[in-house]
Amino acid sequence: MTENLRVFCIPMFARTADSAWYNWLGERLKARKKFPLESYTVVELQPGAEKTTINDSVMALKSALGTDKGKLARTAIIGHSLGAQVALRTLAELPEGHQIDGLLCVAGWLKLDMSTKAIAPWLATPFDEKRAASNAKRILNVVSGSDANQL
Repeated sequence: MTENLRVFCIPMFARTADSAWYNWLGERLKARKKFPLESYTVVELQPGAEKTTINDSVMALKSALGTDKGKLARTAIIGHSLGAQVALRTLAELPEGHQIDGLLCVAGWLKLDMSTKAIAPWLATPFDEKRAASNAKRILNVVSGSDANQL
C-alpha cells in the first residue's frame, strides 16, 4: 500500500492561497479517493505576498516541511513562479540525505528577461542548485506557451 503524500503549494508573487488555482487544486486532490493524500497545505510567501523576502519565505517552507526523513520522503512541493524559487532554495538548505519525493515547478524560473525591484534579490542571490536537485527524487518544470502574461 502506498503511503499518503503530503503536498505543499507555494504561490507566485503577489498571490495568496485564496487566489489563482491554489485552493481549487487542494479541493481536487482531496476529492480524488484513489489519490493517497495525507494533507494539502498552501505556504504563502513571507512576510507578505507583495513584500516577500528570500529568508522569510524559505524559513516558512522549511518550518512547514519539518526535518523528519520519513515525512520528507512522502512530500511533494508545487511551486508557482516565485514559489518555485522558494521551493528550490528550501531544498538547497535541507540537511544532507533528506530528500523529498518531488517538486513540480509551474512556470518556474531562475533567470528573467525583465525584472522588477521586488524580484531583483531573487535573481541576484545565488543558491546551491545541485544540492537542491539532489534533495528531490524528481523535479519537473511546466511552462505554457499560452500564458496570458507571456509575450
